[in-house]
Amino acid sequence: MRFKSILVNLDVDGPVAPLFSFAMKLARRFEAVLIGFSAADAPLPFVGPEGSVIAGEVWQQERDDIERRLKELRAEVDKLASGSLPVEWQQMVGDPTHTLTVAARLADLIVTGAPQGASVSDGYRAADLGSVILQAGRPVLVAADGAEQLSANRVVVAWKDTREARRAVADAVPLLLSPAKSPS
Repeated sequence: MRFKSILVNLDVDGPVAPLFSFAMKLARRFEAVLIGFSAADAPLPFVGPEGSVIAGEVWQQERDDIERRLKELRAEVDKLASGSLPVEWQQMVGDPTHTLTVAARLADLIVTGAPQGASVSDGYRAADLGSVILQAGRPVLVAADGAEQLSANRVVVAWKDTREARRAVADAVPLLLSPAKSPS
């Protein structure tokens, strides 16, 4: 039993290298395809009828800035991967929570970082982690800030005989069975 595809959710405003490197090591461990993903959106400015043209222009400029940033992220991901493992890329200008839950259909595991900074409360710039966990239908691994690799040397399972507990343990089986390999 193993993960065949891992989706790594990259914050449009955050650093890419630490989380992507963590996900690459995990993908190598499972010989999985790694899917880089990022999404953000711009709120439509609320103005009266007299400012609608300007508001539309500002909104479009913000969306163009997001597209530019997504292209930069893709270039950074390509550079970090540099052909060392299969990497696909998904990006979207749209609601980050919704687009991530839809993109999760492509993966066996979602890897994401804990939200930090100003984007924590900005639903246009970062996915709401709680909503993703509840809506994605896939296991979500939240990487600790600065974590270089997942080493599950000791595992504790808190058990309550419920459907959710059974599902959580079943989703974790590949991680429990796969010993951590030394970093390469």
